[in-house]
Amino acid sequence: MATRDLDTFDYRITTIAYRRNNSNRSAAEAQADIVILQAEIATLNATIAALPDGPAKEDQITRRMRKELQLRTLSGRSGISDAVNTLDMDLELARLNLLHAEKQVFINAVTARKAEIMAAAA
Repeated sequence: MATRDLDTFDYRITTIAYRRNNSNRSAAEAQADIVILQAEIATLNATIAALPDGPAKEDQITRRMRKELQLRTLSGRSGISDAVNTLDMDLELARLNLLHAEKQVFINAVTARKAEIMAAAA
């Protein structure tokens, strides 16, 4: 039973560590996407300023509005929620590591006591 608990702790620790690393990578990718969108919006602004009034200018304004919406959506996903999520995962990892260590101490104590009893019986 105790070794099964250890296996469960190991699995949960590995899973949370993987999710944490993956979320950090996703945050970096989101930041890169934000920079790209900002550059595209700046380019569209320059294009719009150079175009005469008409359907082509309206199309570029629509494209800029879409890019700005993408930027707001992407900016909303990153930021404070990523930091809180990372802290939650760190806390859970610390808790699981502590439980894992305590369970290992328990297993070692039971194994040592079992060895004492076997030695006394022999």
